Amino acid sequence: MEHPRLLLSTVVWNHRDRLPLLLRSIEDQTRQADHVLVLDAASQDGVSAWLTQNHPQISTLRLFHHHSLSHAWRQAAKFALQRVPQAEQETSWIFFVSPEILLAKDVCERLLKEIERHPEVGAVGPAVLRAWYQGEDEDGLDQIEPTELVESLGTEPLRSFRWQQRGQGESLRSFDDHPTEVFAVSPSAVAYRADKLAMLLENGGLSLAWKTTEAMFFDLGWRLRWLGAKSYILPDVLTWRVERKGDGTQVPHWTERVARDQDRRLLVRLHLFGMGMRARTVFSRALEAVRVWPYKVWCALTRSSRKGDEMTTPEEKTALKQALMARDRYQDEAQSTLRSWVMGRTLDKAQESDKVEQLTPSLDG
Repeated sequence: MEHPRLLLSTVVWNHRDRLPLLLRSIEDQTRQADHVLVLDAASQDGVSAWLTQNHPQISTLRLFHHHSLSHAWRQAAKFALQRVPQAEQETSWIFFVSPEILLAKDVCERLLKEIERHPEVGAVGPAVLRAWYQGEDEDGLDQIEPTELVESLGTEPLRSFRWQQRGQGESLRSFDDHPTEVFAVSPSAVAYRADKLAMLLENGGLSLAWKTTEAMFFDLGWRLRWLGAKSYILPDVLTWRVERKGDGTQVPHWTERVARDQDRRLLVRLHLFGMGMRARTVFSRALEAVRVWPYKVWCALTRSSRKGDEMTTPEEKTALKQALMARDRYQDEAQSTLRSWVMGRTLDKAQESDKVEQLTPSLDG
C-alpha cells in the first residue's frame, strides 16, 4: 500500500495571537505534513501579512468578506482539495485543525499509522483536551498549562436529537486508549480522506449555510455514515485546545447559542427526511442490481459457447458491444439513484434523466 499523504489546513479569523503556537507545534512534528494551508477569513489583525513574511512556505488564501466561520471552512476544504490530484485522493488525507489547537509532537505520525492499518476509515481524529495559556509572549509554549480534562472524544447523537461531546469535562484516564468508533470526530481536530471529502463536495454535502462550525462538521459525520464510511477517535493521540486564563470554554454570547440550537434543529429535520429518502430507494437499488443479471448470464453463456478467445462473426461483436453499453447504462442509473439518495431528492426526478447529472459544488453557503 502506498504511504498516505497529509495536508494540514486551518482557518484563521483575527487569530494573530494564537496562530504562532499552532505553527510551532506543526513544525515540531516527528512526521511533517506534505502541505500546510491557511485560509484567512477576512481578518483585520494583519495575519496574512505576518504569514507571508515569517512563513512563506505556507500556502495562504485570503477571503475579502467574512460571512461565517462555517463558510470559511467550506472554502478551506475546496482550497485543500485543489492541492490533491484526483489519482491520489484515495491515499491523501486533509487534517483540519482549529487555530487554538496545540498538537503533540507525534500526532501526524500516529494518525497516519492508524490510517495505514484501517484504509476503510473515512475520518479519524485525536483526543482534544483543555489547556490554559497564561503568558503574553506569542511563542511561549513553556507558559502553557496542559490538563487531562477532556474537551472532546468525538461526538455522539442523543435521543433528544441533539449531540454531545463525548467525555467533556471528564479525565482522560477514565477512557481506554484503543481506537474507538464515534458518530463524528471533533471539529477542532479531524482528518478526512480526500476522496470521501470530494464526494461530499460533489454531492452538495457542504452547500448548506450552517451558522456554526460544529453543525457543519457534524453534518459531515452524518453524511459519511450514509456513504458507509466509519469515523474513529484515537484517545491516546493528544491535542490541546488552548484558552487564555479566564476565558470561558462555552459559547459566551446568547445569540451564538440560539444560532447553534437553530442549526441543530435544521440538521435533524434534514437528515430525518434524508433517512426517509434512503428507505424509499431500497427497492429501486435492488431493482438496479437485478437488471444487471441478464447481462451477467449472457456473458457466462457466451464464454461457455465461444471457441477459444476469438470472436469471428460480426454478430458476436455487435452483441457484446450492445451488452457493454447496457451494463454502462445500468451503472449510470444506479449512480443517479445513489446521488438522489445522498442529496435527499425525490426518486422520480432522479430517474427522469438518462445519464448521471453533473453536479457542481456549491460553496457560497
